[in-house]
This record gives sequence, C-alpha cells and structure tokens, in this order.
Amino acid sequence: MQAAGLKTGDGDNRLRIGVVKVLVDGGFTGPAAYTLELYRGCPDYFGKLNHSEEELRRIILDAHEMGWQLGFHAIGDAAIKITLEMFVDALERFPRKDHRHYLKHFTVSPPEETYRLMAENNILIAQQPNFTWTIDSRYSETLDDERLEHNNALRTPMARYLHGTRKRHPPTDPFLGIYT
Repeated sequence: MQAAGLKTGDGDNRLRIGVVKVLVDGGFTGPAAYTLELYRGCPDYFGKLNHSEEELRRIILDAHEMGWQLGFHAIGDAAIKITLEMFVDALERFPRKDHRHYLKHFTVSPPEETYRLMAENNILIAQQPNFTWTIDSRYSETLDDERLEHNNALRTPMARYLHGTRKRHPPTDPFLGIYT
C-alpha cells in the first residue's frame, strides 16, 4: 500500500480505489468463523483467525494511518470483537473523523461492550441477512441457543444506532432478503 502511494478515494470517475478488505476469520460453510464460545458438538474448537493478532494489528494500524478505509470480513463474535478493538486502537492513535471503517458480514452477535464501542467510534456494518436463509443448516450444526437464535441480527445493531449497508449476496430474490 505504501509503495503504491494510493489510498481509498484516489482515482477518477472511471476507476476509484476502494477499501482494504481482509478476511479476519472464515465462515460457517467451513466452518471456520472465530467465536467466543465453542462450536456445538466440537470440543476445543472456536473456529480460527486467518492472521495472527499481531499481523492483524499491524495491517490495521498501517492502513488506517495511510488513510485507507477498512472493510474487514468478520463473521464470528470473537473475530468481530478483536477487529473492532483494533479499529478503535487505530482511531485513538491516528484520529480521523470520516474513516468509514466497517465490518463485513457481522454474523454472530458480539458482546454488548463491542456494540457500545462501535457506536462511539462510528464503525459501520455490511451484513448479508440472506445467509440466514441460504446456509441456515450450517448455523444449526455449529451454533446453539442465543447464538443460533440471533445470528445475522439486524434489529440489534439498529437499536444501538449502528448503521451500514445490507448486501443482496448470494444473488437471490430481493423479497427473500426482506423476508429473511
């Protein structure tokens, strides 16, 4: 990123530089989403991070300091919590008002403190509620109780003044997305 000398927003009306996207964890089709509680029926398995915490912190700090917007894939509640805390650390070290950082997917609802920090630091979300419909059997296999009941929640973040985009992916009927 530094060698290219570019950042989010650079370009023209034909091509503009977008966000830095890093896959913090996997998903539930693997399953590899990084969670705070064990997977259902899998002793000692919480999913996994795709990068060490040290690597992730360095990517976030460097990219944020250089002016990039961050849109990180975080599905499990542990991945969401860790990434959010690192975003907040970067914002405290290198304050920037209109950073527009966000978490993609945001599937397993994180702890209340994570929601509070997101709202305070204007961290957005980009969810895919259609996943509730299209891969629901995977959630049933790996999540239980509260986590299963509230995966891909929309009302919970909205009630905490968290806003963002909602994508229609995988491609399905938009009415299915509304229903979901």
